[in-house]
Amino acid sequence: MMSDRQLTVEAKAIYAYFATCIGSEDTSSPTVGEISKVLNMSEERFRKHQKNLIERGYLTIRKNAAANGRYSTNVYVIQDRIANG
Repeated sequence: MMSDRQLTVEAKAIYAYFATCIGSEDTSSPTVGEISKVLNMSEERFRKHQKNLIERGYLTIRKNAAANGRYSTNVYVIQDRIANG
């Protein structure tokens, strides 16, 4: 992933953040605001570079449903490999 020249430096930082937060598990659910604050970037900038990771297959987002049927949190899933590398 780090050698993928189609990823921005910011996308690599976001991926590294998720990898650190997640530890031995494969998912994490911090808020965009929390992530943006830790990485010292705006939420708009975070979303732009998060999209880069999603498009390249390194990150997927699942929605957690709350008891009332609405979505409550995002669960970020990092992929350690992509099919078309």
